[in-house]
Amino acid sequence: MMHEISYPFAVGRIKSLEKNLLDATVWQQLKDAKDENTMLKILKEYGYGSQNEDYQSISKVVASEMDFVDHEIKSLTPAPALTDLFYLPEDAYNIKLLLKGKLLKRDVKMLLHPSGVIDLKLLMESFIDDKWNDLPLPIAKTIEQSLNLQDPFEISVAVDKTILLMIKEALGHHKNQLIKRYFAIQFDSNNILSVIRGNALGWPSSKINSLLVPGGSLEIKTIKKAIGKSESQLFQFFSFGPNRFAYKEILEDYTKDHQLFKVEERLDDLAFSVIHEQKNDSFGIGPIINYLLQKRREASSIRIIAAKK
Repeated sequence: MMHEISYPFAVGRIKSLEKNLLDATVWQQLKDAKDENTMLKILKEYGYGSQNEDYQSISKVVASEMDFVDHEIKSLTPAPALTDLFYLPEDAYNIKLLLKGKLLKRDVKMLLHPSGVIDLKLLMESFIDDKWNDLPLPIAKTIEQSLNLQDPFEISVAVDKTILLMIKEALGHHKNQLIKRYFAIQFDSNNILSVIRGNALGWPSSKINSLLVPGGSLEIKTIKKAIGKSESQLFQFFSFGPNRFAYKEILEDYTKDHQLFKVEERLDDLAFSVIHEQKNDSFGIGPIINYLLQKRREASSIRIIAAKK
């Protein structure tokens, strides 16, 4: 059924859903709210979250809203192979959690995300039975190899890298330039942040190299030259390709404030802007992914505001 849905129909539905995005007035009310309970009342009045939810916690209400969004996206998309690429990171989260739970002998079922590409029941049963045959081959191999690791950091690196490489391979089978541009920035972001973080923490080059993934607009051989360099030199190695001016500005600002989280936020904003520019394309996937990313950013902002109460 999903393959029969046209882009104009899907985009029409998305435009209708966008009307429910929180506006400036609601955001101000949430920021001014004295506590989480007041935030919950505001969100309930606005219709945010499942009306079946008991509105006892921000995390549950946000999760119920995103469950609805994910269901709509997956039901509407005319190109599930492309939208799935945006849900593979959810699988990465679940797999890392299950591996660490196995390592630390903890039950993590309640923390899993239901929106990944891999059926959650299948994934949990695979870990219970220690059988990975029904999972995608790259993921099965990574899980088997990660079971021998004792360092949670190494587990995270192995899983994240596998998912990124799966996305890269999938992009090779599709001609959608918009999605390729978006993920090129995501690959660059992974590599830029890995070098900055690794340099700041004094990691050996071998450890930083293990984090790098191909697929971005920056060549890996050029990125490797930035390992061990001072902050003031970094922009020289990342000022290439279609995003060179943005990368240069972001890294020059980093030399002034030394705030890595700002680098991460600005790279994420840059990737989002690529999709956002196509939010009104009635015959493409841009509006669908734009809505998904807007809702994810909305959810993240709500959680951040609630954490400060």
